[in-house]
Amino acid sequence: MYEREIKEAIERSIDSNSLNFSQHRCLLKFPREICDLVELKTLDLSGWRIREIPAEIGNLIPLETLDLRSNSPIEYLYLGGNKIAEIPPELGNLVNLRELYLEENQIKEIPLELGDLCNCDELNLQNNPITEIPVEIFKTEESPEFFLTYHPGLKVIPKEAAGYIYLNDVLIPDKYCGIPFKEWQPQWLIEEKNAELRRLLIQVIGYEKILAELQAINLDNWREYSLFKINQELDIEPIVLLKMTCPSTNNIHVLRVPPDMNSAREAIQWVDWGIDAEEFSLET
Repeated sequence: MYEREIKEAIERSIDSNSLNFSQHRCLLKFPREICDLVELKTLDLSGWRIREIPAEIGNLIPLETLDLRSNSPIEYLYLGGNKIAEIPPELGNLVNLRELYLEENQIKEIPLELGDLCNCDELNLQNNPITEIPVEIFKTEESPEFFLTYHPGLKVIPKEAAGYIYLNDVLIPDKYCGIPFKEWQPQWLIEEKNAELRRLLIQVIGYEKILAELQAINLDNWREYSLFKINQELDIEPIVLLKMTCPSTNNIHVLRVPPDMNSAREAIQWVDWGIDAEEFSLET
């Protein structure tokens, strides 16, 4: 379709919020002008020969119907940054997909059918509240690589997924798969040689557990606050932690502070955006 025809079709769609390009079957490239139609509700692209849907299609937030029937095999699909809550199982029929981007949505479950995307090299589900990784997806050596983001709702990486899961952009080795995150041990930080994996271990295990189980030097105390430094070299910079014990509940909170902190009051002031610890205590 020539630029003039694209422009005319788009102008006709402004009042109807519907755009039908099914009769224009010579198209090989997705017209990016469509992505500017932010009120569009229906988009018919059936019969096209395009192979890539651009990331900008995420601008079409009100879109209710997208028809891609009888299309040429789509190889790249970008659906990140939307409010998608559920992945249609039919997506597994797009066996020619090479890359699928669904990051920054509201997806909680991964349908088993995604395991059928045998040609897919990358499936990006980062920044979604995924709670479980189905083992059935990894039934062949051709399973796609999954990119996920760690959050407390995700309980474990199945052993069957070893070599296929990137968590926070870090490939998870076999030795950490099959073990629930809540059972990950601070001692592993000392044994792990890979710096990127150590940073992930720190995030998953948490500073409270690290402080409780690894050797730490007590640098300073002030009221219910204590400042500690972890003895071992676990990160690029030394790990200095501020521990607070709530007087009323005895709950413990641990925060990491800059490595040059030497006193608990100084660390409290840093945490409280420059307010002196004594002043903050009086205000609260």
